[in-house]
Amino acid sequence: MHDEVRNIIAQSLGIDPQDVDETSTLGQDLGLSAGDIAEIVTAVNLKYETEIDPDEAAQAKTVEELFETIGKYVPEDLE
Repeated sequence: MHDEVRNIIAQSLGIDPQDVDETSTLGQDLGLSAGDIAEIVTAVNLKYETEIDPDEAAQAKTVEELFETIGKYVPEDLE
């Protein structure tokens, strides 16, 4: 699941997925806005047929925290 989310983030930013580090901050390092994060969550919801709470995802400060939030909603067998 991490690789797929990393790819979605990279695609939304137009960068290489390898440049999306787990310790990167979503806002400061990657320049993601709340709207960008909502789009990422929507893409993950569609990919995994789940309903991630966008407000909860918006609380994530780093890529790793976003992974943790998404992990609460994506069944382990789909990871």
